[in-house]
Amino acid sequence: MTKQYQWNELLVIGGYQFSAISETAFDFSGEHQFNMEHLENLLKAGDVDYHLEVKKLKISSQALDLHLWISLLKGLFAGGMENGPVESLVLDNVEVPMMGIIGQLKRLGLKTVGCCCGHENGRNRKPYVEFENPTSAFVFQKLLQNSGYSAQMKGTCTVRILEKQGSLYEIGLALSNIKETDTMLGELLQKREAVLETLLLFPGKSGNEELIRAYVLCVLKTMNVHYWQDDFGNVLGYKRYGEGPAILLSAHLDIYDEIPSNSHLINDGSVWRRNIGILGADDRAGVAIIINILDDLRLNGFSGTIKFALTVQEEIGQIGAEHIDKAFFDDVDYAISLDRKGNCDIVTKSKRNQLEYCSEEYGKVFEQTSIYLGHNIFNYKMTNGGVSDLRIWSALGIPSVNLSIGYYNEHTDSEYLCINEWQRLHDLVLRALEKLMWEYRQKMKRDRKFKRDSTKGHFANNTKQ
Repeated sequence: MTKQYQWNELLVIGGYQFSAISETAFDFSGEHQFNMEHLENLLKAGDVDYHLEVKKLKISSQALDLHLWISLLKGLFAGGMENGPVESLVLDNVEVPMMGIIGQLKRLGLKTVGCCCGHENGRNRKPYVEFENPTSAFVFQKLLQNSGYSAQMKGTCTVRILEKQGSLYEIGLALSNIKETDTMLGELLQKREAVLETLLLFPGKSGNEELIRAYVLCVLKTMNVHYWQDDFGNVLGYKRYGEGPAILLSAHLDIYDEIPSNSHLINDGSVWRRNIGILGADDRAGVAIIINILDDLRLNGFSGTIKFALTVQEEIGQIGAEHIDKAFFDDVDYAISLDRKGNCDIVTKSKRNQLEYCSEEYGKVFEQTSIYLGHNIFNYKMTNGGVSDLRIWSALGIPSVNLSIGYYNEHTDSEYLCINEWQRLHDLVLRALEKLMWEYRQKMKRDRKFKRDSTKGHFANNTKQ
């Protein structure tokens, strides 16, 4: 027997933002006026009896058949643009099968920048939704899986829906039953923070990194990555995720001063500090991000190799980094250091020491990525900074940056970490990895084209001679 859909379900499938007053009465107070005009046209096209006043809709007619409703939607909406942030998104920009999904993602506060309903005419392209940030993509993937649908990450911000196009309407309805995503998001953020909290418990002043190093080695043992301790005590490793660039992530294990035995962490909402002594977020916060990124990439569509260097004795002159075998860096295409105070710095040079860590072009990758994430007041900007481990590998010609990770007043008893800024950096790094993967592929294409053109020119010259 064919299911008879109710008006509230048809409105969800149409992508509209509303709250139900009754089975036939609805409040569209939060809906875009453009969409309201289209809704009226839709109801008129279906010969539906209704009354609309100040975005309050009362429907007198029986709910339409689903196939008729979809036919009316396709007749009135152009669709096919497949992109646009949800804040300004009007339904005319969305393909009809995706309307319900995008409408519910907007309601749940998961910000999208693109979507496609897929193609089943031999191209075998699955539906997908692209998000502003990786965290939102992770949450959406989990929502789909919890609702019984198959999904897969493609890149760091795109979720591919591994279902046929006809299932998209039901997915929109399934999402409409979800009240909020705060619980699921909270679980994800707490999982990241638990890694950081444990790292902050260990001592490890420069030259005394034995305990923190032993713990990190135990964590890496559970993560299916290749890792080792070099002769000087640095922890090095890599994980291959497919063809693509080799990107180095670095942070240092040592802290500036020892942690008092009678100290404890204070979690004051979005600010972490210690009751006495330094917090140690410089640079345990960077180490935690690298561990979390390695874990995130297990479920991610990133293609390339992640190398990591967790160094010792950085605080007393980057001694550990200086002792890393230079062969470790031979295949590294790009480097990202996670060891900068504040919330929006991309350190590309040290003016005081006359060091250039990378080109302006490389720094702009991170500026543009930050803007794309939609963090507005926290857009990252290139700046001068001090000397840190990246001076070692940047001197080898590897483009390198050092990113702010949210700590302040380092090396003092007033040190604290803004946890929201620290969390946000996970999105920036993940998104930057995808951007660098794309840049690398474009470079490979240009190099291949140049090689082909050079070969053609060589043969042409030989022929002419």
